[in-house]
Amino acid sequence: MIRAYVAGPYRDGRGAWFVARNIQNANDIGADVAELGAMPVIPHNMWAFWDGSFPDKTFLAWALNELSTCHCMVVLPESGESAGTLGEIDFAHKQIPPIPVYYWPGDRDDIAAFIERHPANERIRQEIHNPPVDG
Repeated sequence: MIRAYVAGPYRDGRGAWFVARNIQNANDIGADVAELGAMPVIPHNMWAFWDGSFPDKTFLAWALNELSTCHCMVVLPESGESAGTLGEIDFAHKQIPPIPVYYWPGDRDDIAAFIERHPANERIRQEIHNPPVDG
């Protein structure tokens, strides 16, 4: 199964309501990505509201570790000012091979095509079309 990392702003100096909105935005796009056939990896949910429990650099390191296990990255709209997201994009480009980076919603069709043709989905397609038969 394709793992699609959903990247976008988490932190917001204006307060908790804006952080919650960022989490919801990531979840909304994650649901759309799931409908395309990938498993969304949403770091916003993994450490939601852990603010202050570890340094920001720890969360960012954990996020990059998760990103390194994903087949592609989907960037939320309005992520251009997020230092964390920009760092994740840079990290994805520097991997060998590079992790494909797509921008939502403009790249939606490209994301769907990537998910559809990726070999990691072949086993899933086989199981859906040829379910195991209990004897």
